[in-house]
Amino acid sequence: MGQVDTSKALDFVWLGWMLMGVYPIQSYKIWHTCHLILAVSATNIYSLIVFITQLFYVKDLKYLLDNLPMNVLIIVTTLKFLTVFLTRHEILGIKDSLSKLDKRPLKRSQAENLANLIKFCNRLFIFGFICYEAVDVMAAVNAGFSNRQHLLFEIWLPYDWQATATRYWLTFLYQFITQSALALQSVSSDFSGPIYLMILTAHLENVMARVESLKYDPRKEERENVKELIQCIEDHRVVLNIFDVLQGTVSHIILCQFVATALVLVMIALNYLLFSPNFTEVIALAFFVVAEISQILPCCYYSNKFQSTTDDIVTSIYSCDWYNQTTEFKKTLIIFMQMTQRGKVIVAGKVIPVTMATFTSVCTF
Repeated sequence: MGQVDTSKALDFVWLGWMLMGVYPIQSYKIWHTCHLILAVSATNIYSLIVFITQLFYVKDLKYLLDNLPMNVLIIVTTLKFLTVFLTRHEILGIKDSLSKLDKRPLKRSQAENLANLIKFCNRLFIFGFICYEAVDVMAAVNAGFSNRQHLLFEIWLPYDWQATATRYWLTFLYQFITQSALALQSVSSDFSGPIYLMILTAHLENVMARVESLKYDPRKEERENVKELIQCIEDHRVVLNIFDVLQGTVSHIILCQFVATALVLVMIALNYLLFSPNFTEVIALAFFVVAEISQILPCCYYSNKFQSTTDDIVTSIYSCDWYNQTTEFKKTLIIFMQMTQRGKVIVAGKVIPVTMATFTSVCTF
């Protein structure tokens, strides 16, 4: 069966990063740097200034609870994007490691599973962006029918945006564009971790299947099965090397997600319990909750799944036809089993294990 380029599962993620100025290259040229500065200035820096400044004009608790969640999200989105930019060299190195795993021979069913996984990852990214953008769309609908009384979100501006209809709608349009850009930036950062973990899990399952299929064959030389086992061990090492890179890069992004989600959910709950939001505001808050949950649920679920897969490696090793193999094969197999005794799980910021138990804790914070 032909090879499958599993790095294509990250195509939409890198597209989102590139639109915001982070390119999959090791060194930037002048126009790359100019694009990055322009994109960050027009979205992140602009949003940070107008949202944070607006906090100095807070009138009451409800006004604060209405505005603070967006401030938290913009700050966290900027931190996540900065993390991606600073660790892009390590993230780029993952593609070379994946290409080594992609070159391994696959059964038709395995190749089809990888191809379907790539499609699923791309659809998951689109679904995530829709969830994030739904918040902006609901805010835009609410503002659009306000008879020019307010914008998508309350912000400070150095001019009277209500003076004329033209000024209002231009301000409205620019805010919608910047919020959509931030949504794309955020979803690219948030879904990179789950997609990488899905790919790693699939490759690890293929390695385990190869180990299980190792059988004594009198037509083969004694060293052939040993070589195949060593190749499986090498591929397992490549998977763990990629995991270590994710531990040092994506885990920091996930930590930011946990903190932001917990804070925003608390503020949304307070807003709903202490005050009486109208129907449109309730719908907007509901979309906000869905968007926040979609930030951390995929990470927790697929990190948990990867951990379960690593826990099953020893069982796969023991399931092979080891008792009919040579002494050298058995010794190598024992060493491999000792290497895989402990399961692997992403630890956000080297502090919080990324599991479904953590997801439940954050949601009930």
